[in-house]
Amino acid sequence: MSAMTLFRTHRQLARRVFNVAGFIASLLLSWYLWPASLGGDTHFVVVQGSSMEPTFHLGEAIMVKDNPSPEVGDIIVFNIPADEPAGGMLVIHRVRSIRPDGSYETQGDNRATPDTFHTTDGDVMGSPVHAVPHVGRLIGLASKPIVVALLRVRSP
Repeated sequence: MSAMTLFRTHRQLARRVFNVAGFIASLLLSWYLWPASLGGDTHFVVVQGSSMEPTFHLGEAIMVKDNPSPEVGDIIVFNIPADEPAGGMLVIHRVRSIRPDGSYETQGDNRATPDTFHTTDGDVMGSPVHAVPHVGRLIGLASKPIVVALLRVRSP
């Protein structure tokens, strides 16, 4: 077997190993990022305010994973309880304490006082695991009707 043939054989083997590894990595990444709307446990949320600065900033896209038992100090994403003012809105705040009834007292990092609502496990969507700056602003911009209309006019 010549040196050139041996080189080609090793190169082909390396390419196959790389392709299989890439395929497996793609499957694992897809499984990890599979959105909750399609049966996964990943949610994507866009930061809409300044209450968690400097931890999270306006317009960041946050990847949220399930957190079945938040502890004091954890950041959670939750729906404001339906019987509270602004019920149903999503909030990203830190758990300040756990009340005797098991509800969470939360507070934004950029707020002087805790929230008044009683958040329970059923209200918690999960905890942020990754944040991508400015992506939320792009998503918001792309969803505006005028931008969509301009893109349609400019496309061939």
